[in-house]
Amino acid sequence: ALMSTIDSTVNCIANVVHSDFLVRLKMIKPKSVHEMFLCRAMSAVIGVFCVGIAVVLTYGGEGIQSSILEITGIWSSLWLVLLMIFLMGVLIPRVAGWHAAIGMLLGGVLSLYLPYALYYAVAPEERISFVWIGVPGMLVAGVVPLALSLFWRNRESTDGLTVWSLRS
Repeated sequence: ALMSTIDSTVNCIANVVHSDFLVRLKMIKPKSVHEMFLCRAMSAVIGVFCVGIAVVLTYGGEGIQSSILEITGIWSSLWLVLLMIFLMGVLIPRVAGWHAAIGMLLGGVLSLYLPYALYYAVAPEERISFVWIGVPGMLVAGVVPLALSLFWRNRESTDGLTVWSLRS
C-alpha cells in the first residue's frame, strides 16, 4: 500500500509539472510524440529526487539527535502551506493566483527556515515541540493572500472554480 501511494504521488507530481507548467507555458505541445517519454522521464527524476531527500533527512537527523518521526513532522509542515493555498483557491473567489503564489512562497520560505531557527539551532532539551514548527508558515500562507486580495482584487472570472460558484 505504501509503494502504491508513493508511486501515485510521484506520477501526480510529474503530471502537474507537465500539465500546469510545461503545456500551459507552451514549453511543449500537447499530444506530441515525445510527451509520454517526457512524463516517464520526469517521474523517474522526481522519484530519484524524493529518495535523495529521504536519505539526506535520515542521515541529517542522526547528527542533531532527532528521530525520523520528528524530521518527518517538521518537513511535512510544508503540506500545511499547500493546504492553506488549496483552501484559498477553493473557498475564496477574490484570491487570485498571484496572491496565492506570493503566500505560498513566503509561507514555504518560513516553513523551511523555522526548523533551523526554532528546533535545530537550540539544544535538544530547550526545543519546542516539533508539532508547532509548521504553524507560522501555515498562518502566513493563509493571511498573505487574504491581505493582498483586500488591496488588489482578482479581476478574472472564478465561475466554476470555487465552491461558491459551482453550478449544478
